[in-house]
Amino acid sequence: MLTRIMRKVLMGEEGFSIAEVMVAFLILAIAVIPMAGMFAAASKVARVSYDLNMAQECLRLYTEKVKNIPFYYAHTEDDLSTPMDVDDFYWGNRSPIYNNTWNNAPEIVMKSSSSEPYPGMTVTIKMAYVDEEEASGKTLAEAAEDTDLAADWRPMTLYGYDRPKTPTGKALNLILYEIKVTLANGRTFSDTELYASPTDVVANVYIDKVVNISADATKLGTRYNAFGECVSAPHHKSSITIRAYGEGFTQSDLNAGLVDLKLVRVDDNDISPANLTYGEEGGRKYLEGTISLDSGGKSGPTNVWYPRRKPGYWHAWLVVNHIISVRSDIFVVEYPVPVYYSPGSSYSDSDGNKSGRESSTDEVLTFTNVAYVTDLLSYNYPNPGVGAVVQLVHTETHPDTGEPVDVINCTNMSISPTANKGYQGGLTVTARFNFNGHIGGYYKVRIINCIERATPDINVMGNTYCELPASDNYYLEGPPGIFDVYVKGYVEPGEVYVESTTPQVRSFGYDDRPYMYWLRVEGVNFDSFVTLKMGIGSSAPPTGDVVFDAVRVNWIDQHTLEAVFDFAPYVGPGHYGKYWLYAQNSNGFGYALAPAFEIRRPAPIIYDYQVKTYGLWQNYFDVQVSVDGECFDRDPLTGTDFQLRIQEVADPANDWLATEAMEDPVPSQYGRHVEAKLNLVDCDLGQWMFYGLSVPAGLTDYGFTDTLRPTPVTYLTNLNVTLGAPVLRTASVPTDPAQYSLIIMSRYDAVVGGSWMGWSNWFQSIEGTYANIPPWGNIYNAWAWENDPAHGTVEYRTKGEMYFQEIRGMGFNKGSTLSVQVMNNDAPPHTGMNYTWTGLTVHMDRSQAKVWVEMDETMRATTGPDEGGMGRMRLRNDASGVWQDWYIDRIAFQREG
Repeated sequence: MLTRIMRKVLMGEEGFSIAEVMVAFLILAIAVIPMAGMFAAASKVARVSYDLNMAQECLRLYTEKVKNIPFYYAHTEDDLSTPMDVDDFYWGNRSPIYNNTWNNAPEIVMKSSSSEPYPGMTVTIKMAYVDEEEASGKTLAEAAEDTDLAADWRPMTLYGYDRPKTPTGKALNLILYEIKVTLANGRTFSDTELYASPTDVVANVYIDKVVNISADATKLGTRYNAFGECVSAPHHKSSITIRAYGEGFTQSDLNAGLVDLKLVRVDDNDISPANLTYGEEGGRKYLEGTISLDSGGKSGPTNVWYPRRKPGYWHAWLVVNHIISVRSDIFVVEYPVPVYYSPGSSYSDSDGNKSGRESSTDEVLTFTNVAYVTDLLSYNYPNPGVGAVVQLVHTETHPDTGEPVDVINCTNMSISPTANKGYQGGLTVTARFNFNGHIGGYYKVRIINCIERATPDINVMGNTYCELPASDNYYLEGPPGIFDVYVKGYVEPGEVYVESTTPQVRSFGYDDRPYMYWLRVEGVNFDSFVTLKMGIGSSAPPTGDVVFDAVRVNWIDQHTLEAVFDFAPYVGPGHYGKYWLYAQNSNGFGYALAPAFEIRRPAPIIYDYQVKTYGLWQNYFDVQVSVDGECFDRDPLTGTDFQLRIQEVADPANDWLATEAMEDPVPSQYGRHVEAKLNLVDCDLGQWMFYGLSVPAGLTDYGFTDTLRPTPVTYLTNLNVTLGAPVLRTASVPTDPAQYSLIIMSRYDAVVGGSWMGWSNWFQSIEGTYANIPPWGNIYNAWAWENDPAHGTVEYRTKGEMYFQEIRGMGFNKGSTLSVQVMNNDAPPHTGMNYTWTGLTVHMDRSQAKVWVEMDETMRATTGPDEGGMGRMRLRNDASGVWQDWYIDRIAFQREG
C-alpha cells in the first residue's frame, strides 16, 4: 500500500483517499515498532564481536610478554629479591612450593581490570613444568600433572636450587602455561602455550617449518606459507606425507634412535610420524614421514573430536639426543572444506525468492545436495556448538577497515542424514536466521565448519569454508547503515568551515553557534527517499525533548548523504551530550548511529598553524604565526577574551601566555583565523602544547581527537622548541627607543702638548637615539668615543676604550653563555679594534620579552688609536660553538680631526 501511494505521487497521478493515507501510516507504524528490539540485538552482536576482537588482541600481547622473559636465569646473592625468569614471576603460592600441579595451579594476575591497556579485562596466568619423558602417550596437560620437581627446588634462590629439575636431578626444559582473559561480564578467553628452554642456542637444534607434501590433492589443507607451501591438512585423512625442515640432526642420529619428531598440542594425543626418513634438499635437512589425522585422537565422554584430530594450530616437538626444540603454531589441522556443488547443489528460502525483510525473526534457508557440513554438537547457537555455521556476509565493506559492514550468523542449523555428523555427501542442511537489527543489501552466502560456533571466523586456524557464487547472493530488505558523520561546513549566515580535499573532519558542534550545520553522512544502502533525525535520547528512533529533523537531505548516492541541521531552536546550554543520528529508508526500516554527534561547551580548537617569521627557537620572540581553528571568540560586551597559550609537555606547570600581540580573530574558510606573535623566552627545549583559552570562561582545548572515527583525527597543537641562531633584537635598528639592541659605554684619552691628558668620563650611547642629544647615538648605530670633540689642533693622538653595558637579542641559549666579537670594518695600517668577549651570562625576562647579556667596566676593551669609521660585530652561542654572520655598521667609532 505504501509503495502504491508513493508510486502515485512519483507518477503524477491525481491523488489518493484518506483511507489509503491511514492504511499507509498504519503500515509504517507496524514497521517501526520492532526497531527497539532490532537495535538491542544489533548492539548485542556488536558487543560480542568487539569483546572477541579485544580479548584476542589482549591474549596475543600477554602471551608475547611471557615469551620475552628468560626461561631460566641463575640468581646471585645480590638479586635474590628480584624476579628474573618465568617461575620467579608466575609460580605463585603453592603448598608445598615445589608442587608442580597443572589442574590446580594458582592463577596469577598479570593485569587487573582497572589498568591499561585493555581496561575492563583481567589477565591471569598459570604454569607448570613438563618432563618430555612423561609426555609419551599423554596429553601435555597430563604430562605436566605427572612431572615432579625436586623437593629442594625454589624460585628466586641460588643456582642449584632455582634451576627447575626432577627429583633425580634432571633439568627441565619445557613450561606449559595458560593465559586467560576475563571480561567484566564474566566471559573468558584463554590460550595455552608451550615454552621451551632455548637449548637450540647451544646445540643448534631447531625446526624451521613443517609442510604437507602429499601427492593426493585431497590430503592438502587450505593454509599456505609465504613460499606457497602447504602447512595444513584436513582431519579426516590418513597417510598424509609431511616434511619437517630444520637443523641439529643427521642420518646417523636417526639410525641410532636419537631423533624423535612429534606434532603436539594441549589436551590431545601426540602425533608421531610413521616411517620417518632423513633427507636433504638444497642444503636443507629434513625429516619425512606420514601422519594419520582421521584416527588417534583422545577418547573420552567430553571429547567431540574422537577419533579425528582436533582442528587448530599444532606445535612441532623435535628431540635430538635429549636436546629439545619446540616450534609453536607450525602446522594446522583443519576441518574438511564444506562442498556446494555448482551445478548440482541448490538452496532456497521459504518463499523461493532468496530475499527477506529485516523484520523477519525466523527466515529459513534450505541447502540440498551439499557435503561435509559438520554438526558435532547440535546445541543452541552460538554456544556450545561445534560444527558448521551458515553465514551471510554483506557485499559492502567499510571504507576504513575493509571489513564487511554486516555479518549474520544462523541461529540454528540441522543436517540430514545425521548418522555421520556431516562427514559425507548428499546432505540437506536447514539454517534459521533472525534478521532483526541487520543492514539491508546483498549478502554473500558462506558455509563454515567451526571449532566453536561462537567464533565463525574464516581466519581462525582449523576453520574451513565455502562461499556460494555471486548468483546465489541473498537480498535483505532493511535499513541503511551509517559509518561516519562529520561537519562539512556551515550554512547561513555564511561558510565558516568548509571541507578541503583532505578534510579535518570532526563529529561535534557547539551550542553557541547560530549556524545551521552541514553534515556529511557516509554509510551504505541509503535510498533516494531517506530521512534523517537527530536526538539526545537512547531509543531508535530518538525520542525525548531534544529531537529534530534535518532541514534538508541531499542524496548523493547509496553511500553518501549531505544534510543540513538547525540546532538553534532545539539545543541550549542544558543539552550537552552525545546525540544519535537516525536514518530511515522509504521502506520504513531505520538505523541509528549512537553516538553520532556531540554537542559540547564552546572551547577553542586549533586545526593548524603556520610560522611566518624566524622559527620555533628557544628565547625567540616576535615569532609571527597564523592560526586557524574555531571558537576564537572575543566579546567586549561580556569581557570574554581569547588567548593563545603554550604549555610544556614535560612540565605542565610551565603554562604561559604565548602572544605578545594578537589581532582580533576573523572568519575564514577554515573557521576562524588569527595572526599572533609568539613569545618563546625562557622556554625549555622540546615539546610544548599550543592551545586556545577563552577568558574569563576558562575553557581550554588542547586539540580534540575525534574518537568516533576508526582512524582518529588529531588536531595540530604541538610545538617543538629547538635551538636557534643568536641574533640582535631586530634585523635592522628599530626606531622605537625602547627596542634598542646595544648600549655602549666608552671613554677616550688624548695627547695635548705632547702629554696624555687622562681618561674622560664614561659616555653612554644607546642605539636608536639621535646624535648630539644625550645619551649619544643615532637611529642607525651606537657610538664609541675616542677623542675630545672640542680639540682643534691637527697634531694629536687619541685612544679609546669601550664595553657593552647591554646587548639585547634573541636565541641566546637558555642556561648557556654568549660570546661577542667586534672589529673595525676598515683595515688601517695601525692596530684597530679586534676583541672577543666570551662566557657572557644570558639573562631572560619573559614578562618583558627581553633576552640580554651585560658587561661592566672591568670588561672594557681597547678601541684602537685614532680609529674612527664603522665597526662590525658577531655573536656565538657557546653551546654550539658556531659564529653567526657579521652585523655591519652597528657601531660607529667617533673622532674629530
